[in-house]
Amino acid sequence: MTQSKTVQIFQSLQQRGTTARFKAQSTTNVRADGRSVRVPIGHAELKAKKSVVAAPEQSLNAAQTLELLNDSGHSLLPGNVALYQTGAFLGMTNLDFVADGEDFSLFLSVADQLKLARTLDRKHSALLRKQRTQMQLAFIVTVENLSSKTISLNLADRVPVSEDRDIVVSGVKLSPDVRPDSKASCAGP
Repeated sequence: MTQSKTVQIFQSLQQRGTTARFKAQSTTNVRADGRSVRVPIGHAELKAKKSVVAAPEQSLNAAQTLELLNDSGHSLLPGNVALYQTGAFLGMTNLDFVADGEDFSLFLSVADQLKLARTLDRKHSALLRKQRTQMQLAFIVTVENLSSKTISLNLADRVPVSEDRDIVVSGVKLSPDVRPDSKASCAGP
């Protein structure tokens, strides 16, 4: 059974057309029960800056993230990342391919000390049925800090964009006045 699984893995690698070979940092015993074994192939220490991000339209949970710069001199391979904070295991997250010199961020944990709410502002929202139906929406986002510490928060939300010629998006106002992020999607856990 293990042999057929190994054959399938190698066949999928051959179909993909790329393989890579890495030298392990030390010898490792591989179990005979078919379970995967982690083999260290490198080590890098990267400076991290913590930030808190919230996208209440997606989730009412704020996320603690790590903003990092890969200045290790090597690319980081895609895969699972084990998260530890002050020696305690927090869980696993996923990492895409990161080139040397590239900025990237990782989800660290839920910022459970923040309580978010996003409600429709009925006073400033309306649905007008004329020759063309017009819809005006306004939302109120509130954040409550349940801790005794001051917390800086990056708040992200989506602005509607129409892909249909018959639907026109106009009059989008953000308060306070901010510019859209350079990324096409908002961050979130």
